[in-house]
Amino acid sequence: MKTVLFTGEVLNSQAFRELLGKEAEKHLLHIPLERTRYHTFEEEEKLIAGSLNEYTFTIYGGLKNAHYFLKYVEQQHLEKQVLNQIHLVTDHPTRRFLEENGIPAILPRERVKGIDILEFLLRISTQGNVLYPTTDQHTEEIPGLLNELKMGVTEFTVCAERSLTEEELSGARREVEEGKPDGVIFHDRASVNRVRIAFPDLELAKVQIISASRGVTEFLEGEGLSVDQEAEGTWFSLAELLKRETGI
Repeated sequence: MKTVLFTGEVLNSQAFRELLGKEAEKHLLHIPLERTRYHTFEEEEKLIAGSLNEYTFTIYGGLKNAHYFLKYVEQQHLEKQVLNQIHLVTDHPTRRFLEENGIPAILPRERVKGIDILEFLLRISTQGNVLYPTTDQHTEEIPGLLNELKMGVTEFTVCAERSLTEEELSGARREVEEGKPDGVIFHDRASVNRVRIAFPDLELAKVQIISASRGVTEFLEGEGLSVDQEAEGTWFSLAELLKRETGI
């Protein structure tokens, strides 16, 4: 493959792009279709501000959630309270971002998955409530795992998706037309519909399709699309797969 279309959100996909390295990233046509904005609910805002010291852990599923959570912390002047918690992250960019903002963060291991965060948490303590900054109307893996173990977790909405403007959409379509991708990465299930809606002229049957996980593959196959390559559900595995496919 010479050019691979990737539509992941800018902040959360930073870990993937760093893992690719400069040479492999040259093959990536990155056109973010998932755009977000700061968004909280007033009732939740007040609840978290008044009870932040009751949480032992804060877990971040990606850089996006960390970025918007710190915006909330700054607006509410909670910089001192947030230092009383243990902060767990799933990738290097998120840890780096938090530490640059004066918040020590723990990345339990390289190539971490949600289950690794959970295992690390259980080794530290089975006591203590967890705060999980999240995106409105998004279901994430880690809170579900914590709920299964009946560990106290509060999901706190700090951002929401927004639609692309007409200008942004036109620009994205122009980039795809000029870039002529011969491969497409579907990093999650939602990316399938986003790509189809945004790029109706892109003939998916004629390009190589890369799936980020078994769940995404099953969704694609249910939509009548054949998957050529499947990663193992982590940014690391997806980066390694793309490097192999582009000959890096």
